[in-house]
This record gives sequence, structure tokens and C-alpha cells, in this order.
Amino acid sequence: MLPFAHQKIGERYSTGMFIRDLLICILQMTVAHALVIPGNNKYAVIVDAGSSGSRVYVYTWRDVGTENSGLKFPELLKDSRGEPVVKKVSPGLSSYASNPKDAGKHISELLKIAEEAIPKASHSATHVYVYATAGMRLLSATAQCLIWRNVRSEIRNKHSFLFVNTDARTISGKDEALYGWIAVNYLLKRFGEDEHDKKKKSTYGMLDLGGASMQVAFELDPRTPNPKNVFPLSIRTTSSDDDGSSLQSYDLFLRSYLSYGANAMRNRHEEVLLFEHLSHSPEPEKPITISDPCLQKGLTIDSTLSPRGLNDTETPSKKVEEKEYNVQFIGEGDPDKCKVRVQSLVLGGDMGKQRAPPIPFDVTPFYGLSEFVYSLEGVSSGEIYFYSEAAEKILELCKRPWDEYTEILRKQYGDEETYQKFVRIRMHHCFKAIYVVTLLHTGLKFPEDYEKLHRVNEIDGTDVQWSLGAIFYILNSEDGRGNQKSRQWA
Repeated sequence: MLPFAHQKIGERYSTGMFIRDLLICILQMTVAHALVIPGNNKYAVIVDAGSSGSRVYVYTWRDVGTENSGLKFPELLKDSRGEPVVKKVSPGLSSYASNPKDAGKHISELLKIAEEAIPKASHSATHVYVYATAGMRLLSATAQCLIWRNVRSEIRNKHSFLFVNTDARTISGKDEALYGWIAVNYLLKRFGEDEHDKKKKSTYGMLDLGGASMQVAFELDPRTPNPKNVFPLSIRTTSSDDDGSSLQSYDLFLRSYLSYGANAMRNRHEEVLLFEHLSHSPEPEKPITISDPCLQKGLTIDSTLSPRGLNDTETPSKKVEEKEYNVQFIGEGDPDKCKVRVQSLVLGGDMGKQRAPPIPFDVTPFYGLSEFVYSLEGVSSGEIYFYSEAAEKILELCKRPWDEYTEILRKQYGDEETYQKFVRIRMHHCFKAIYVVTLLHTGLKFPEDYEKLHRVNEIDGTDVQWSLGAIFYILNSEDGRGNQKSRQWA
């Protein structure tokens, strides 16, 4: 209400008084407006250099917190059409191991997208990060070094973003697990206090199954005596305090299983089949044909690969050259035999050898990302995963002949281009579905009656990507804030 609206009836109101009160009104409105307007937009660019391709994400936020809290809430920048600024290029950065001089151009193509989206005046204050994951971790240190040398040089010489060499690097599997866990809980608004009892909110566990690796992250049960491998995380969160923030601590278990990705494990399965075949037939026939219980009947797949035993120390007979072989795998469609083989793969690697603290299944819901969605499509009908449903539908899937299955796909995907795309993707559907279920219950020991696993790729309309967790960590964790200050990034 205007300040002069309460003028008493009969009181003389001069022009001077009117102007005075009008100025007061304008001043009050200006001050009030200044108090609610957030600070200037800030930006950050993150490139997720994955095993199958690299994807750029542009994030933005406003400094809406007080000087003490400094809370920042990043979100994807939208273009003029309201679409998130996200772009993917293939192949993955690790594929440049044989030609590292072209690695920089691969990343530069993505950074040009970011340059077009971010106001030019903000380029020099916008930090860029290029983080590579499992695909690069599988390369030798020398191969990685040559790739990163070229990428860093390209960013420094071709782009005006704020950049330091250490921000283009291969992140550890634990980093990836941490960022994924943060992204899930940030989008679910689990950071902060419960509005009723003012206690720290409970958090959700995170499972991320990619092509080359798998990440697991969850908050440890405080009832666990003397837990090992604890990652202490301190993060700024919202609270009911006067300054609007508090420092919350989380004791996390983080683990990454390299080569446990869905594609890597499928390749491993083929290597073991070839190893066993050559062990019984040191002078193999040409072409080599091998029955595969994890492929549907009528489906054949041609592969070029080297043999590798279930135990890495095993080698084929000395009569057999250690080289690549051209192999044709012929579908057998036997899900029971496939499950036995997959169980051996899961327990024969790190997951069967490394000890982990017990997961508090009774109080911890989990969110399963990536292949927990893709590989269980058609065998788990809703967001919540049910073992009984998946087990029954996997039997139907794997026993269904390939020609019948492709007819279903043709009806499901009308145009030829989309149909052919999904036919290629679904060739390994039987194997991957069995692998995901085996991974959960044999590897990670999830109870078969556990009904708190959410299969999602987005939460409230936002894609769940570890890159979001990475920028949130940089902006709001104690470690990240320290690095931020050292780089003079407000």
C-alpha cells in the first residue's frame, strides 16, 4: 500500500508532501525489489567424456544465499526454445588413444556449443571442466597423458573460458559414484533438515550401471560398528537457521567396479566362451562358431576378439596363438545356462573379492540409473523394480525366438530407421537383463523381496547425470568451496 494512502480525511495534502511521499514510496519499492532480485547469473561447463561418447552440459545458477551461506543451486541452462544446453558427440575420448592429436578437436566441438549458449561477457568468468570416466581409466597412463596434453592445449589456445590444467582429467570411480549420489539426492531435495523435526533428512542410495563400469554409493548405517572405507562429506544445505544454511555431514560408502559395465561384461562373456572353446579345440575350425545361451534362438552375432579365461591368469593351450579370432556366436536361448555363466562372471571379478559394509536395506531406498532402466525395459514394467516380475519376464524374453522378437519390435517401432536402431540395441537384451538382475541379487546381495529400487533416468523432469552432482559438489561442499576460492571464482 502507498505510504500516503492512510492520509486522514480533511488533512491538507500539499504538492510537496505528495512528492515527498512518492519519493519515499519509490525508494521503498526499489529497496524491496533489490532485496529479492538474485545475484548475477553464473555459468559452468562440464564435459562428461564417457566410454561411448562425450557430452557437454552447461549449468547456471544465481547467488541467492547470504554472504555466510553462499548457497548455490545449479540447473541446466536452457536455450531460446526452452531446451537444455546438452550435446553429445561420438566416439568416446578414449578412442583417440591411437591418434591423440585429434582429441582436442573432439572436445572443442562441444565447447563451441557452450560458447554460443553463454553470454560472451561471461566467458572469461565461466569455468570449464572435462572429466573422463571408465573408458579412459581402462587406458594406460601414457595413453591418457597424451590425450590430456592435447585436450588441455586446445582449451587454452582456442577458448576464452576460465580453465586450469587439472580440470581436464580422468576422475576416479569413487568421484563418479560421489557425484552421482549427490545428483540424485539434490534433485530429490534430500539435503537439509526435515521441516517437522528439524533433523537431517534421510538420503537415497545410488546405483549407476554404464557401459564400462558400475558405481555404488549410499549413506552408511550409523548402527554399523567401526565401518571401513568411509568417505566423509561435508556440504552446505538449507536449514531453518537465520542465515538459511547449515553444514551437514554424511558418511558415505563409495565404490566403482571397473569392467562391470553392461557392455564390458558382455564382451567378457564372449571372451570366456572363446577361451573355453579353444581350450577344447586348440586347432579351431574356420570359421569358429560357438553356441551362446545368452542369445535368443535364431540370432547370430559376428565378433572379433581375443580369448580370456574366467581367471585372468589362465591362458589357452600353447598350441593356440594368442591373437584375435573371428567368431560367430549362435543363439541357444537358454536363460538358466546363461544365468549360471553370468553368476560366474559377477563373482569372478572384484565384486566377488572385495568386502563391503552391509547396505541398510530396511531404511535406504535406491535409485538405479542408466542400464537399470535400459536393460530392464520390457521385463520391469514400472519405476519400482520387482524381482518376481523381472525373473518371469526374462524367461519369456530369452526363450522367445529372435524372429518373433523382431516382429514385436517392428510393431512397436513403426518407421524402418527406428526399428533398425532398436534391433541393434536389443541383440543383447537377454544377456543384459539377466546380468542386471544377477548383479543386484548375487553381486550386491539385494534381497529378492526388496521393493525400494527406483529405475529412473530423470527426476522431476531433469536428467540425472553425475555432472550435476559434480558442479553442486564444487559449489557447495567444503572441499569444493575451498577450491573455488583458490581459483577466485565467485
